[in-house]
Amino acid sequence: MRHVTIIIEHQPENVYLATSDDLPGFNVESEDKDKIFDLSRDLALQFLRLDGELGKDEEVTFDFEVRQ
Repeated sequence: MRHVTIIIEHQPENVYLATSDDLPGFNVESEDKDKIFDLSRDLALQFLRLDGELGKDEEVTFDFEVRQ
């Protein structure tokens, strides 16, 4: 099982930015605070699959850290 922490930060441009120290180069922006969580989780899974870092049956758990 793989564990990924996604950091959500509100930016001065009134968008929410999702990044992860566990996924170098990963960043996602959304204007919708509620959608950034699902969007970043879905895109993180795609990111792992495209990089070949995720086994076919490997599970991923996500934690979110919201920073002001």
